[in-house]
Amino acid sequence: MAKNPRSTQTGDDDYSIYPRMDERPGNYGWRIGSYHERGVLSVEQIDLLEQQSGLPREVLERCSIELGNCLENDAAINLVEVRKSVALRRAKATLQDVRHEARHAARKLDELSGSVLLLSDQFAADAEDRTVLKNLKKQLTAAVATATRVGRTADLVLARPGSAADMSPRDKRRIHDKVVSRMWWKLPGGSLRACEAGSDQAARSSGIGWRG
Repeated sequence: MAKNPRSTQTGDDDYSIYPRMDERPGNYGWRIGSYHERGVLSVEQIDLLEQQSGLPREVLERCSIELGNCLENDAAINLVEVRKSVALRRAKATLQDVRHEARHAARKLDELSGSVLLLSDQFAADAEDRTVLKNLKKQLTAAVATATRVGRTADLVLARPGSAADMSPRDKRRIHDKVVSRMWWKLPGGSLRACEAGSDQAARSSGIGWRG
């Protein structure tokens, strides 16, 4: 049997969510847990749905409760864990790479721009020949400014912890469904083969293949 996800009630600010990775982007990242009769949706969310849909409030409240039931620890959903601390750490590393590469690009482009700005169209045959060099100078100047802005903007995001998160699964090897799992087997020559297997077989084979 597949193991239940670890409890998210740790008493600190770090927790896991389990978004559906096999659906459209932008799904809600509701936490796995026991919601009982309080439901998943907040009062503000129910108010908004009531205004937008025109449905009776008691129907929306019941939907909130039933949605909470679907998020119980033993519900048959994809256990794709995204841990807050891991997601933030990965995003920080990405942003640091962006900042570093943008600064490097800005310095390199600035050097190239300085060299190109010294070029002259003295021997250009006509106005069109003079225009192409002028355009190159403008584009290099703009590229330096763009790369500089990218680096500064990455800095601004880094200065606001929590403003960016890498929502890829915490451990891609453990993506599975409680009902059916797809296991990817590594074959000689680097090819992959997919096969369907029940959750009990997938659990027994967890150390053999990649599951996606």
